Amino acid sequence: MIDPAFDSIGLMTIVWLIVLWIFGRSLWKLVRLLLRDPQFVRLFGLVLLLLISGAYIYRRLEGWSYLDAFYFTVITLTTVGYGDFSPHTDLGKIFSMLYILLGLGVLGSMIALISEKSHLWMDALRSGRRRTSDLTARKE
Repeated sequence: MIDPAFDSIGLMTIVWLIVLWIFGRSLWKLVRLLLRDPQFVRLFGLVLLLLISGAYIYRRLEGWSYLDAFYFTVITLTTVGYGDFSPHTDLGKIFSMLYILLGLGVLGSMIALISEKSHLWMDALRSGRRRTSDLTARKE
């Protein structure tokens, strides 16, 4: 019989802890690099503003709790769409259409910038450069 500590959830937790232990320093360096980039900081702030304002608007239009509304904004902008929540009012549906068009563009831009910076950062690590401060300037 399998020990409950090693069931599927417990095993997955152990795997994630190992991954974080191994790659944690590298990921932290990448996060610090991204936080020094003014374009990333602006996009990240805009994404947070979109999520918070979207949650507030859904709360007002649909009467959901703040948690449910925030959950719906994250699920919507990441295009996961579980289907457990959906707007039922006409204003909520109209807002959703506009929110998705605007939000996907902003979130996609931020993801593209993270991808670009991570590739630059990995290239710098592979070439043996120790300092990554020059990577904050965006390559044209």
